[in-house]
Amino acid sequence: MGSCIAGIEISRRVKEEAVSKQRRLISGSLFLGLTFWLTYLFMAASVDLPFSVSNYPMYMVMYYVLVTAASYIALSMAQFQIRKKIHYIAVSIIITLCIVGADSLGFYILFNDLIEVTPIFLVVTILLTLGTSLSIFRFLIQITNEQFSQVAYKWKFFGCCLAGIALAGIPYIILVSLVNFEKLNETASEPYLFLAPFIFVIGANLLLMLVPDIYGDQILLRNTNSVQSLFNHNPLAVFSIDLTGKIIDVNEQAAALSGFSKQELLRMTVRDFFSSPQKEKIRPNVSSIVNGKTTNIETQINKKNGEKAYVRITATRTIMNGKLIGVFGIVEDITDSKNSEKTIEYLAYHDELTGLPNRRMVKHKIKTHFGLKSSYDILVIDFDRFKRINDTFGHSFGDQLLVEISEKLMQTSKGESSLLARLSGDEFLIVTKEKNGKELSNLVVEGFKQPMTINGIEIVLSASIGIASYPLHTENGEDIHIYADLAMRESKARGGNCWTEYQTDFAEVSESKLSLEHDLRKAIEQQDLVVYYQPKYKLKDSAITGAEALLRWNHPDRGFISPGVFIPIAEETKLIVSLERYVIGKVCRQLSQWKNQAINLERVSINLSIESIFQEDFIDFILKTLKEYEIEGSSLEFEITERIVMKNEEYVNNTLQEMRSLGIEISIDDFGTGYSSLSYLHRMHVDVLKIDQSFIHHISTNKAIISAVLSMAKSLDLKVIAEGVETKEQLDLLKLLGCEEAQGFYFCRPVPTDEFERLIQPGRAVS
Repeated sequence: MGSCIAGIEISRRVKEEAVSKQRRLISGSLFLGLTFWLTYLFMAASVDLPFSVSNYPMYMVMYYVLVTAASYIALSMAQFQIRKKIHYIAVSIIITLCIVGADSLGFYILFNDLIEVTPIFLVVTILLTLGTSLSIFRFLIQITNEQFSQVAYKWKFFGCCLAGIALAGIPYIILVSLVNFEKLNETASEPYLFLAPFIFVIGANLLLMLVPDIYGDQILLRNTNSVQSLFNHNPLAVFSIDLTGKIIDVNEQAAALSGFSKQELLRMTVRDFFSSPQKEKIRPNVSSIVNGKTTNIETQINKKNGEKAYVRITATRTIMNGKLIGVFGIVEDITDSKNSEKTIEYLAYHDELTGLPNRRMVKHKIKTHFGLKSSYDILVIDFDRFKRINDTFGHSFGDQLLVEISEKLMQTSKGESSLLARLSGDEFLIVTKEKNGKELSNLVVEGFKQPMTINGIEIVLSASIGIASYPLHTENGEDIHIYADLAMRESKARGGNCWTEYQTDFAEVSESKLSLEHDLRKAIEQQDLVVYYQPKYKLKDSAITGAEALLRWNHPDRGFISPGVFIPIAEETKLIVSLERYVIGKVCRQLSQWKNQAINLERVSINLSIESIFQEDFIDFILKTLKEYEIEGSSLEFEITERIVMKNEEYVNNTLQEMRSLGIEISIDDFGTGYSSLSYLHRMHVDVLKIDQSFIHHISTNKAIISAVLSMAKSLDLKVIAEGVETKEQLDLLKLLGCEEAQGFYFCRPVPTDEFERLIQPGRAVS
């Protein structure tokens, strides 16, 4: 019995071993062989027969080798789910031969003078041993490959007891087959006592044969109940379909999703959910699922009431006895998510206020619609004194004025070959093939000499326009925008209310950038840049939960230079990697100091570019920095943009996962202004979404979008923080929508380290 229990434990541990499986298998077999060898030794000592010890060492080695081999075979085969009966029989025959062979040879050596084979007993012995081996091996397979439960523990000991009893009798029946006990016991009062071992083994075998069958039935019943429960109580709709597409079973959620009753669904096929064009479209996906190549598809289905629903189908093939008999489909209604995704994707390519295309759309259109072989003009338009009007009458007035400007520009530039976009603030862009850029610029300048009326107030604006032509001025689709912008700045310098065509000497402006690049490189080397911290607040109690690290540059000659100036230069000149590593080092050193001062801060977030992530030694740099300053990765959070995750997604995702394994959190910065695809959020390893400040500034008109982002984040188990909060009205509405964290000028501007330390002293909070 002890040997059987040891065999099951060894078998289970071998199966659970991930690395040194073969080594554990060999060591387990050697140990199990020893237990069986000891069992045989006890048996030989219990028989009152004279035995020879002349070949005892050879007997010991031979017997141990054979029983160890049988143990190795049984343990090896128990690791697999054997489905064919012939395999059970074949392995059981091998085990039987090892047992009978080991016992027979052993007895032949020990009791050589008494050997007299009884053929009929030997045949019965082999059959009984085969039956025992078959039952024990089946039980070993079951108990090894079944998840352990309370039921399994009970059956383990019950089965081991019966197996131990059956195995204990086998050496005795082999001995009876080889030694004529009837002659040895001629004078005994009970001459047929030697038949007792056969009765003993037969009885044990009869009981043992029932164990695998009864236990197997319990496993099957439990698995069936488990599958049925998973089917019926699944929170998603589940369809069971045969190979013809006929629905053979559904759960209640399937009826709720489709609008059909369960009885109606059981009379339908999957094709009934699609219109004729959709059927042809979905056919390759269905074939791919049946062939096991696809497990997930997103499509639209027709509900009973005629409505269409976007669904995500996770399909699993149903295979029985190695044959495909149908498909299980778990269907999730993603209509709301798709609608939210469409809205977010629309906002990614359009200006929220005016509905015009944005900068990203312009780049896309230039590459696709206008084409590299066509000639076109680009007009960059900036309106003079707009900031003064905005500051005088307020942002709401300024927004209405921008809408009026966009409508006026649309009327002026309308045409199938024209594209009007709002870049930022009061800066607009027109790409035109239909009209000459100079003629269109004259129309715009003249058109804005006419006053516009906003809320009863007449406003006269003047436009400063820069023109660049492709391919006249450049054949680089990206540079042409820069050239038009340089020309617009020249119009500004001339007093505005005019247009200027790009001239090559405008490029001298770039010399200023070269000078700044040199100074920036020097500032990084001499560590002249400083890190400011903008606190993040929990809206529930206004407690500081962390901070965002922001870089500031106080130039010795030019004073404070905006990050909006030197960060783009760093990106263009590939200094961004050095710059970001500079910030990471500064922040980690500061966190180490705060740790020594017992100043507790949950996390500090740092902006991270795609260039840094693609550095081969980036993870090594992080590990080295954390070790150098003796801080945990859980003190850091890296903010990345949506553009990063869409470029070489697999590599980026692996890098993010490595950072998260160190305890570092990953947040998506400016969420909603990029691609904002739900599919990438599902796949990527991120922790936090930062709602872009453009949504917060016009929060009253963006409630639905913000609510959708919060709901989506909750369903994906992501945290959300709103950035750019500037007014109490914005704060109150965020609280109402369920946002838990925020940052912005309403709470605190970015501040130097010493001022931030005063903010995070215990007891301080924003009122």
